[in-house]
Amino acid sequence: MFHVKQYGWSQEALVAGSRDLGMSPSIAGLLPRREGHLVEHFISTCNTDLAKEMETRHEGLQEMGSPECFAMVIKMRLQMVEPHLSNWSQALAIAVKPKNFPHSSALLSSMVDEALLFSMVD
Repeated sequence: MFHVKQYGWSQEALVAGSRDLGMSPSIAGLLPRREGHLVEHFISTCNTDLAKEMETRHEGLQEMGSPECFAMVIKMRLQMVEPHLSNWSQALAIAVKPKNFPHSSALLSSMVDEALLFSMVD
């Protein structure tokens, strides 16, 4: 994600990242959905980080009511996008392309399900 600020959600960002890892830039060509994979990786990583954060804050969040807890969890997730806010619209456009939508919608659905389950008060 380091190169997304400079190159956007693009093939160039993938190539620069592969170089950082000491790999041939052609490795980026192995990803059939190219920038779609980049966006998917970011969303997946953020969802994983959110799950960890929810576990860390479990006690404090569970003391809230369900609507407040859900709102806080969604706010936490949205804050993860902040470093890429300047080009997030590009990521969203890539995520909703027909070839990427099944993957990105599954990640969104999974995140919302987890947030709803977590925020339910007994």
